[in-house]
Amino acid sequence: MSQETLAGKADLHPTLIGKMERAEINPTIASLQKIAKAFNISLAELLTFPDDKNIIDVDVLVLDKAIEILKQIIGIANRYKSMK
Repeated sequence: MSQETLAGKADLHPTLIGKMERAEINPTIASLQKIAKAFNISLAELLTFPDDKNIIDVDVLVLDKAIEILKQIIGIANRYKSMK
C-alpha cells in the first residue's frame, strides 16, 4: 500500500505517514489507531510482532485494555488543560 493510499484510508496527511515511516516523528496513539483501522486490524495487532503468535492472544487483550485506559487519561488531561 502506498503512503498516499494509507493516508487516505487513515484520514491522515501523506507527509505525516512519510515522517512516521522514516522515524522523523513519533506517532500519537490516535494516529496509530487510525492506521490500524485503515488496515482493518486492532491497534494491539499493529503493535505486536507476528513471531509472538504464541502469546498474542493474551497480549492483545491486555494491550487493548491499556490503550483504552490511556485514552481515558488523555481525555481527562485535555479536560483539565481546558479548565485552566
